[in-house]
Amino acid sequence: MTKPKRLLVVLGNEFRSDDGVGLVVLRDLQKCCPEGFEYLAHNGDPTDLMERWQERQAWLIDALAPQPGDSIGDIKELNPLAGDLLEATPSPSSHAASLAEALAWGRSLGKLPQSLKVYGVVGGNFAAGTQLSAAVNAAVPKVVEKILQVRRSQGHA
Repeated sequence: MTKPKRLLVVLGNEFRSDDGVGLVVLRDLQKCCPEGFEYLAHNGDPTDLMERWQERQAWLIDALAPQPGDSIGDIKELNPLAGDLLEATPSPSSHAASLAEALAWGRSLGKLPQSLKVYGVVGGNFAAGTQLSAAVNAAVPKVVEKILQVRRSQGHA
């Protein structure tokens, strides 16, 4: 049995408030389109990411720490393979170093994904808790719709 070509990876911690946004997006996507993706809640380990995304279309969802000019709930779309540098933004997420490492190792070992899209939601509360802030919660259906639009544009229902 072959793996689906599309891998949707969610990074985050559901017990750190806004850091759990990716898991909420994942649950919504699994409800509306359970087929067509391999869904994976992941800890960000670069070696494992590199192995899982090799020769696949990989989409990652994560919470981002706010940077100057950001508003809580902003959605950022990054394409690291096309030049968007994760390490260029100081600590955009608790996993950015791991993603940057996975990309660097993947380049040197020939284990890059076919494509990589990162959807980041700017969070404001990363303290212990299980509730998303109102602005981050409002971003969830927007991220789901963005992913579904890309999926439809690639010829998938």
